[in-house]
Amino acid sequence: MGHTQQPDHAAALTAGCAFDLEMARRHVAEAEGVLTRQRALLTALAGLGRDTEAAYKTLAVFEEVLNAMRQHLAVEERLVQKPR
Repeated sequence: MGHTQQPDHAAALTAGCAFDLEMARRHVAEAEGVLTRQRALLTALAGLGRDTEAAYKTLAVFEEVLNAMRQHLAVEERLVQKPR
């Protein structure tokens, strides 16, 4: 009877973690770019005398979300770096 090779689960998990970590880093970087552009847009709109109060409140919520994303990324990076 032939022997079927079992997948290397540790290697698969490590590869999956690396992929997830890169994706999380990419998402944080994209969110940072969006917030940078939004801040510039709001500054320009405020300079034109536009009402930006609601937009700044929304921006503050997005900044909180970005901070949560950064914290989660930091936890994931520590977990991946932990020796097993």
